[in-house]
Amino acid sequence: MWCFLFQLIRYRRARSAYDQFSKQGKLLTKKLIWDLVCDRETLGQMSTAMVMVGQMLGAVAFSIMVDRYGRHGVTCVCFIAMTACSIGLSVTTHFVLFVILRLMIGAFQQGIQMAQGSLVIEMFPTEFRATCTLIGALMWSFSVATLSLFAWLFQNHSWRYLQLLAGLLGIHCLGTHWIQHESLRWLVANGKMDEIKVWIHRAARWNKKDPEKILSRFYLPESEQLIVGSEQTPDCSHVPGEEKYNILDIVRRKRIFLISLVIWSAWFTVSLSYYGLYLMSSSLSGNIYLNFFLIALAESPSQFIAWYLFRRIGRRYTTISFLTVSGLSLIASALSLKYAANADTLSLIFSLFGMFSVAGAFSCLVLFTPELYPTNLRSTGLGLASTAARIGSVLSPFASSLAIYVPWGPGVTFGALCLSITFLFLCLPETKDIELPTTVEDLDKSSKN
Repeated sequence: MWCFLFQLIRYRRARSAYDQFSKQGKLLTKKLIWDLVCDRETLGQMSTAMVMVGQMLGAVAFSIMVDRYGRHGVTCVCFIAMTACSIGLSVTTHFVLFVILRLMIGAFQQGIQMAQGSLVIEMFPTEFRATCTLIGALMWSFSVATLSLFAWLFQNHSWRYLQLLAGLLGIHCLGTHWIQHESLRWLVANGKMDEIKVWIHRAARWNKKDPEKILSRFYLPESEQLIVGSEQTPDCSHVPGEEKYNILDIVRRKRIFLISLVIWSAWFTVSLSYYGLYLMSSSLSGNIYLNFFLIALAESPSQFIAWYLFRRIGRRYTTISFLTVSGLSLIASALSLKYAANADTLSLIFSLFGMFSVAGAFSCLVLFTPELYPTNLRSTGLGLASTAARIGSVLSPFASSLAIYVPWGPGVTFGALCLSITFLFLCLPETKDIELPTTVEDLDKSSKN
């Protein structure tokens, strides 16, 4: 999200500088280090698109690593690498290196998201998953809103100071190894018996419980098969390590493949609309920083509504509701630009309401998607969905260019896609109050029920 606002700031300053210095007959390149205006303006859009390309590559590569090597290790490596790249981005003077670092930041960011998306879902019992999603979404919204404040404070300084601040905020990544631990469900599914015992001892000490008493509820025969007698512990009646899957299983198994097609379409549509609205905030009337702040703030109420609906009507109908409202709002925003008298004001209001709904739909997908996949395909499934989203986000920077020539074009496109995807969600199984599937057979059984 920092990258999006940097791009908006650079565009605004570049155009302002061009107007000022062209009148005086001075060379623009004395003020703009990379001269990303006029016929070179597309290079700025390309640098933003490279973040999305990096996210696309990272979503595929790191999701496979997360399922194979665990959630915790990938999180630590990607977090440290992304922080280093963010700091390096603030000091580079070469445009090619700048683009490469942005691509790497996108890739490592996806590594963190794939690992944490699975870890959080697996760490908490069924009744708390929606609450965890709410907290994460609120922190995202707060961070983006805070970003616009810092950008406003640094508006008379180089964007490099803002980028350096973004990098330094991630310095706490150095303590991730000791703060967070591996997913117990992943350890069980992969037969990591020594790590399971260490995990239980550590959790028992933290909660002031007797670890031996807890371990006594486990039966460990010579084959080290794990049978669990606690409702709060993952169902591990299968022999650990037997259920090994890879990315091809998503295509080979009909039920998972059909679910994946619907999920991929939804992630593409929501991501295109979500990031397109953010990048189009610079073309809305009024102050660029205030527009960015309001759009970020519009996400927060939708998270509380999503949390309430998750618990009342389930994941599937909550997602359908948000997609329907977002589609209607974005089409109304586009039509107001073409036909309404107070076009700018109405368009901003409908765009904020559209952002409210799209953000809610995004939260639904973040919770719903990993719940649909078995343990050793969970991160891979989430990664492929995120890859579909990156295809949408790669296209999103060009929505602002389309808006220059056809102001109502992006809104109609986003809205029509949101409405069309709602019908496909009727084919998906509901996951409310359903235990996470450990194997493909568990998924088939819960889908039939």
